[in-house]
Amino acid sequence: QRKSKPVIYHLDVSAMYPNIILTNRLQPSAVVDSATCAQCSFNVPGAKCQKKMPWQWRGDFNPATKSEYDQIRSQLESEWIQKKLPAALGGAPVGSDAFNKEFKQRMKDYAHKVYKKSHVVRTEARDAVICQREHPFYVDTVRAFRDRRYKYKDLLK
Repeated sequence: QRKSKPVIYHLDVSAMYPNIILTNRLQPSAVVDSATCAQCSFNVPGAKCQKKMPWQWRGDFNPATKSEYDQIRSQLESEWIQKKLPAALGGAPVGSDAFNKEFKQRMKDYAHKVYKKSHVVRTEARDAVICQREHPFYVDTVRAFRDRRYKYKDLLK
């Protein structure tokens, strides 16, 4: 018995396959980590309430290393402090939107000069634990949507 309150999500299930959602019990709160599983009262040895599923993580990031990032940030901070104007004249503190915008542009320019590209896209295969404990509200909603869709498809034929 769960004590947490249900959260209502807006899902565009027309873009998903309801049968896959129902078969794999893919629910918004179903992707869990090991800490959540350890707290669950159904987590006993031999329980079949966990299912590992592969998924693709896609990261879009700057190719600069952490040390380059720190060096550019400290250089910009020192420049920013040196040319700091009083707030009455339009000066902005370090960490403001203007500073962050300039820092982002400088990182982009640096990466473009050094690495000949401003961002890197990496895709990694990862695994997630899917909790197989069913939430009736979500499952019933997807099932009702699927049944209505089948009914409307039959009417169009």
